[in-house]
Amino acid sequence: MLNIFILRIFIGCLLKTAPPNLLTLKKPIPMIMELTLKDNDFLRQFEIIVDNHLATIEYSLQERKIFLTKINIPEEITENDFQNTFIKIVFENIEERNLSVVPTCNPIVSFIRKNKQYRSLLPVGIKI
Repeated sequence: MLNIFILRIFIGCLLKTAPPNLLTLKKPIPMIMELTLKDNDFLRQFEIIVDNHLATIEYSLQERKIFLTKINIPEEITENDFQNTFIKIVFENIEERNLSVVPTCNPIVSFIRKNKQYRSLLPVGIKI
C-alpha cells in the first residue's frame, strides 16, 4: 500500500538569478514548495522528491512501533532546513497513524532533542 501526503511549506531560499539589488538582502526570500510524502512500504522508507532528487527516511515497522533507521538527503537538495522539515512531515504522518517512534540514527535523535513536542511519540521507557 502506498500512502501519499501532500503538504505546502515555506522554504527559505534565494534565487540564483536574482537581480543584484536582491542579493544584498540579509534574510532569504520565502517561497512556497509543494512536497509529496510517500510511504513506500515495499522498500520500507518515506520518500520526498525535490527537483528530481529523492530524499528518504528508512524504517522498520514492528507492532505499533516504527524504528527510523537512516535518513538520506542528496547533496543537490540545498534548501535551508529541509532535513528538519522532512522529519517533521514524517512525524506528523506517524502521529496520525498512532504509532510510537524509536529513532536509531543521530539526525532524528537530534531533531527530537530540539523539538520536545515530539517526545510524546516515544514509547514508554525510551528517553532522549
